Amino acid sequence: FRAPSNAAWDGFVSTARGSENDAPGPSGSSAANPWIANQCAHCLKRCKDADALRKHREKARHSPCDPLCGACGKHFANLDTLRQHLAGQLPSARCKAAYEARGCARCLTIEPEGRAHRCPFEWTSGFQNDPRRGNPGRRAVALDCEMVGTEEDGSGTMCARVCIVDTHGSVLLSTFVAPDRPITDHRTELTGVDPGSLVGAPSLREVRAAVLAVLNGSKRTADDDDDKALLVGHDLQHDLECLGIKWPRRLCRDTARHPPLQRHTHAPFKLRTLAAEHLGESIQREGAAHDPREDAWAAMRLYLG
Repeated sequence: FRAPSNAAWDGFVSTARGSENDAPGPSGSSAANPWIANQCAHCLKRCKDADALRKHREKARHSPCDPLCGACGKHFANLDTLRQHLAGQLPSARCKAAYEARGCARCLTIEPEGRAHRCPFEWTSGFQNDPRRGNPGRRAVALDCEMVGTEEDGSGTMCARVCIVDTHGSVLLSTFVAPDRPITDHRTELTGVDPGSLVGAPSLREVRAAVLAVLNGSKRTADDDDDKALLVGHDLQHDLECLGIKWPRRLCRDTARHPPLQRHTHAPFKLRTLAAEHLGESIQREGAAHDPREDAWAAMRLYLG
């Protein structure tokens, strides 16, 4: 995910073209009032003066990476607010009509008439190597861990299972982890871990070394990270903490923290919700244990999108 930057997107102006929500002119059309003073050119927010507009610019940090309405051109903080704009309880009528006619339910893109659409969440082999998607030289892997309880009440987060996949969904590492302290709750219905699964499993220290070997690639020094992998996952902080690994923040891509994939309240969605909405896939199904390979692959596909 590319982080938004003020320097990368300097399109704020004190006047901007109005939207269809602007007050209509004598003809009854919003086009009769084409310029609005002190309006953000990207999210169409109206400010009382130029100083307020500058403060909005600093806070909003609009970017070319923002989710964008293909009908009116308005920028949104995340896909959730864009979905509300297109198909919520109070949608923009013109944008809703365009979305229903030419919109993609997964990525919410509205293509111009006559243009074929290629949804970024539709994964096909080799798509991640598309030159339009940036530098293909940096490896990316996705990590998912399952944790068991160690406290008296069954809480706690001790790592019991680890899986890493690459950008093709191939498994690079999949292993159970031997406990280093007593387990009070295996959470078998969620984790798929039972006492028998952990018999003969490698220690956390051995698993940590194996994970780092995948992440570091051929480079082993802190000063040379050319081959270090981008690490993808959902709520990566918890997975890394249970493994006892610190990975550079600049190399982490967390689908729970990426603003376009968050709720309009900026809280994260569950991975299964993102997978259902954007990938059209059902994961973490009721009554079935979580599959760490399936979860890691879902996070990777969201990242590739």
